[in-house]
Amino acid sequence: MNRGGAPPQGRLSPAQARDQELQIMQFKEMQAFVTRTVKTCFSECVNDFNSAKMTDSEQGCLDACIRRTMNVQTELDSLFPQIDSKFKDQQ
Repeated sequence: MNRGGAPPQGRLSPAQARDQELQIMQFKEMQAFVTRTVKTCFSECVNDFNSAKMTDSEQGCLDACIRRTMNVQTELDSLFPQIDSKFKDQQ
């Protein structure tokens, strides 16, 4: 470390390294969520492979499936801090 307690230039402090690891983990989780959503919704909605384009019905189903999944995820994200707080209170 140099004067002032800052890490040498080009290196991350332990707190910065943890933040970076958290950001990478969150990005990977988001990627996995998107992949699962696309796979699930595609499997549920797309079943006519006789055309290069999706039917209006398939597109509507995909839109609704993705919107529904995003809404559930948003709800879970808003509930998680409350659940986490209650869990920590019990420990």
